Amino acid sequence: MNEVTFPQNYNEEVKQSYSRLIFVPIILSVMFYLESYKTILQSLVFQAIVIYAVLSLAIFFFLKLRPNDLIIFRKLSFIVLDVGIISITMAVLNENAYLFLFLYLWIIMGYGIRFGLRYLDFSLLVSLIGFGYLVTNNTFFTEHWQVSSGALNIIIILSLFFRILIKRLEYKNELIIKTADAKGKFLANMSHEIRTPLNAILGFIKILNESEKDTKRLEYFSIIKESGESLLSIINDILDFSKIDSHKLSLEERVFETKKPFEASYLLFKEAADKKGISLKFEYKSEIPQYMVSDETRLKQVVINLLSNAIKFTSKNGVIILSVSYKKHEDTLCISVKDNGIGISKVVQESIFNAFEQADTSTTRKFGGTGLGLSISSAIISLMGSKLEVKSVVGSYTKFFFELSFEYPSKEVLCELQMPLETSSVEQMQGKVLVVEDNQFNQKLMCIHLEEYGLEYEIANNGAEAVEMFKTFTYDIILMDENMPIMNGKVATKIIREYEREKSLKATPIVAQSANALNEDILSFLDAGMDDAIAKPIDEEVLYMTLYKYLQKD
Repeated sequence: MNEVTFPQNYNEEVKQSYSRLIFVPIILSVMFYLESYKTILQSLVFQAIVIYAVLSLAIFFFLKLRPNDLIIFRKLSFIVLDVGIISITMAVLNENAYLFLFLYLWIIMGYGIRFGLRYLDFSLLVSLIGFGYLVTNNTFFTEHWQVSSGALNIIIILSLFFRILIKRLEYKNELIIKTADAKGKFLANMSHEIRTPLNAILGFIKILNESEKDTKRLEYFSIIKESGESLLSIINDILDFSKIDSHKLSLEERVFETKKPFEASYLLFKEAADKKGISLKFEYKSEIPQYMVSDETRLKQVVINLLSNAIKFTSKNGVIILSVSYKKHEDTLCISVKDNGIGISKVVQESIFNAFEQADTSTTRKFGGTGLGLSISSAIISLMGSKLEVKSVVGSYTKFFFELSFEYPSKEVLCELQMPLETSSVEQMQGKVLVVEDNQFNQKLMCIHLEEYGLEYEIANNGAEAVEMFKTFTYDIILMDENMPIMNGKVATKIIREYEREKSLKATPIVAQSANALNEDILSFLDAGMDDAIAKPIDEEVLYMTLYKYLQKD
């Protein structure tokens, strides 16, 4: 079944439709209060209100049933109906009509705010026609032309003034959108420029580390690796903050083993805690269900941030406890990280989850960090429907904690997860790979990995070379970089896909390997015709599993 997509401002149209259905009985109530029952029933106004109610209901049902049809006509029709019913009503109310004059401005300004300048202009035009009808049919306004001209001037002047304000707001909004786009492009370029060399650095350090025996060199390699990973963590924090700032941070919910992200986070910091002389404890209650539905990656990111801070601010002989428990009667998972470190003052606690906030300016100098970790963690937990909180006493302890509503996976998914695997080992891959990469160091690194996997490969230095090689030779998969000179990866992919269609060829899997790690970038790769995407720096396990997905032996 296809998902229904609604047009822009659809919700505003629905709200206005509900308002009209409420508006009719209100007008009738005022009329019956001001005039006699018999007079009302015989009046033109009563007939107009009945017609208005019927047409409003008709357009309301049309709006619900056909939301994407006659959008402009619907809005213009409602403007005519609204102004028409107000003008006809006021025409028979004599001197009491001045009570409703503000409704002209309400209609003009309301449509201007909701739908833009062209609807404000149309509302003003129709209101002037309606006001003309009012003046010629209401004896009070006909006899008191000073009142009529004054009301007309107020309607015109305020409408034009409001038009200027909306125009300025639209200009400011366009400026904000352009600025946000420029910032997004800058972050994507920054991510690419830093991640590309970092991919080679981390990749080669890992290879050197595996073959090195000298303990001193191993120590140096470890320092380089940790420094590179620290830089990567800072880049990821900046990108995540950008997503939060532009409301683009989203969750990818799936089923996973409940214990896994917490245990992995604990093991990640166990060695660092031991080196610092800190006792890191992991408390996990046995009654917690084995599987849950949430965003495992984001949940792990939060726990890692909290543990990282705890280790950073806890001295030697300190104690840190990662605790995970379960409130069965509430179906709630309770997570906390508690340390007996330096603590946080009451004043700082009030702003600790704000971006770039740390206890004081000396904190960054002494302990490092961007000041984004807690802000990002708070935003993630908020997306999960909860709240990240803190309790702390200076010089005594700090405890960060949150609760998550436990979502169970379906029985069908559980059965699939609990089925035994048919084989315990992964078969060797086979096939020929076209590596499209302009950076020679990353080319060399990829060649080393592919040789380890027993795969054939050829190198293209840019998209144009890749297209020509694809037309000449046959490949089982293409690893396509994005930012390259002469021709980028998306353009090359589109040309390859078009060539396959022209020649009726089977589609060759194309996997993006890009330092542009924002979600919208990855989606744009898929839209260009790519089948998958790997972010740089490339995780060797992710690379292997991606290649195995397409090149496993039958």
